[in-house]
Amino acid sequence: MSLALNFSRSLLFIGVTTALTSTGFQFDPSDFRVGLIVIGDPIDTVLVHLGSPGRIDTQSLAGRTLEPDTAFSFYYGGIEVEFEGQRHVRYVILTSSEFATARGIRVGDSTSTVQRLYGLPRSDSEPRGEYDPGPDSEWGYSERNSFLGIRFTCENGRVKKIFVGWGAC
Repeated sequence: MSLALNFSRSLLFIGVTTALTSTGFQFDPSDFRVGLIVIGDPIDTVLVHLGSPGRIDTQSLAGRTLEPDTAFSFYYGGIEVEFEGQRHVRYVILTSSEFATARGIRVGDSTSTVQRLYGLPRSDSEPRGEYDPGPDSEWGYSERNSFLGIRFTCENGRVKKIFVGWGAC
C-alpha cells in the first residue's frame, strides 16, 4: 500500500488505498493521509513538512532509550505523530477540531456523523456482522487482516480523539 499526505496549517486531512476492510468498509488512499505525512514516512519528512515539534516524548520498547527499538512522539498542538523504532511514522492522533479526516470527521463531531461517513463498525461475533459501539466507546475501522486503520474515541456521542495508523484496531 502506498500513502501520500498533504499538510495545510489550517486544516489537516487524513487519507489510504482502496481495500475492503474487516468491517466491510472500503478505505481510499486519502483515508490514511495526514497533510504531507504518510504512515511509514521517515522522521526527516515529518520535520520538513511540520517543522520542529513543540514537545518530544521518548519511551523505550525494551527498557532502553535512543536504541533502534525506541518509540517516540512529536507533539504539535492538536496532533501527535508517533514513530516506531526504525524512525518511521507509526500513527497520528488528532485531538483538535482544527484537523479533519479526509471524509471530514473532526473532534467534536457526532457519532451519527461518523456512522453516516464510515458506517457502523463490524464484528464477526455479532449476528448481523455490525454493531453500534454506543456514545461512550471507540469506533474502529481497519484494513482486512491488518492493524492499519482509523479509530474514533467518543464520549457523550461526540468524537473526542481520532487515531490513524498502525494499531488503530
